[in-house]
Amino acid sequence: MDVDEWIFLNETFSKLEQPPQNTEEILKFLFDLIKNNKISCISNIENRIHEIANTNPNFSRAYILQYSEKFRDSWFLYELPLFVHYFFPDNIGFVMSAVRQIDHSSLQKRMIKIQFLRVLIQKCFSNDRNLGDMQSIVTPLMEIADATPYVTNPFRPSDMNKLDTLVDKALRLITNIEDRAHLQDLDIIQIQRNLARFPLIEKYCADFLKHCLGTQKYSPLLELLDELNVKNQALLSEIDDGIYLYEITRNEKCSTSQQLTKNIQDQLTDENRFWTLVTELIIMNRFGSQMIVVKDKKIGVKDLDLEVQLPDRTIILEITVPEMQRDAQILGGGFLASKFDSAIDAKRKQLKHGLETNTNSGIIAENLLFYVIIDGSYTPYAYELIDLFTHNNQKNDLVGGVIIVRRNDRYTSPFVQLSGTIIHNPKGRNKLSKEEENELSRIIFATKKTNR
Repeated sequence: MDVDEWIFLNETFSKLEQPPQNTEEILKFLFDLIKNNKISCISNIENRIHEIANTNPNFSRAYILQYSEKFRDSWFLYELPLFVHYFFPDNIGFVMSAVRQIDHSSLQKRMIKIQFLRVLIQKCFSNDRNLGDMQSIVTPLMEIADATPYVTNPFRPSDMNKLDTLVDKALRLITNIEDRAHLQDLDIIQIQRNLARFPLIEKYCADFLKHCLGTQKYSPLLELLDELNVKNQALLSEIDDGIYLYEITRNEKCSTSQQLTKNIQDQLTDENRFWTLVTELIIMNRFGSQMIVVKDKKIGVKDLDLEVQLPDRTIILEITVPEMQRDAQILGGGFLASKFDSAIDAKRKQLKHGLETNTNSGIIAENLLFYVIIDGSYTPYAYELIDLFTHNNQKNDLVGGVIIVRRNDRYTSPFVQLSGTIIHNPKGRNKLSKEEENELSRIIFATKKTNR
């Protein structure tokens, strides 16, 4: 942009914003800037638009309704509606009725509407934490959930007076609606054909997936089976191989084959537990049947995910998959407090409780080598740079350290490759030796998959 155009645009906007009641003229000018990617050329544009929104509530309402029409075909672009935070007033009560007025029967308008609702949640939470406002936001979200295939309304009557619960469930619901927007017309025949290529997944999930397709109930397996690209093929292969290991490995939680079958099936068909199970299966596949001593190691009233045999001693592993912290989802950025330390503390408490109720004389607390595996695939890398041992970490701590793993973004092989690091607890009672650390790194971050 040349200097003359920059001057012209800034002078034009300066004339339009005085008085701020020129709603239609201001919006026409700003929409043209947005379409031509020139809105950032206006000096101090964020504060100036926001001041108009606070001065003239009709401006924000008109923006919402006009934007949902003019930009309906751009719903799929990242972080739309563009610059929405500029256009919303501090008092969101003025604009809620306009957002609710958007007809969400079409996919395009539905997606724009939930993006507006996300911003309303952010403003409600950061401004005044008003329960009444949050309840008004949740109502249209429930209506959208009920009208969207493969999305379930998560709200219960008992949630409606709990602000934090409403915020958490609303954000998760919006993410689900966005992520599943493409699941309008799944190819049932192709899914069934692909399922037959993974006999153990088919054994446990054939009837369940048939039910999902018939009722439009969501399962991550539907997406994985809908298109067998390299990534989905790798994940499905890991699941199938992992189920085989699960079946043949000694299990101290499940004493009968019926219990084991139900345990595996419950996790595979539970949307909230599915990806944690996938991580467990990938880790099991890395060690293979030769190294896994027991699955669901029983210590007192608790069971720990894996006991694995190293050359000279065994190591107990607990696997956890933290999610993005809520504040980061609400504010869209900012400094992140790690969720890894609280995840480690939860596993520490689990082992501690198990030891307190332990009656097996063969289990000696002082001898246990215990590490927590954290799957960071769903959290920022910044979490790894924060002190991971801040919650209840004391001298001779039960947790020897953590093993952080992430699924690599590139899938160039028929199995999932992991990257990551091993971090020792400076106060840990028992830690890996350098030789043991190298051995674990070689196994977990292998470039070649362990055979069954």
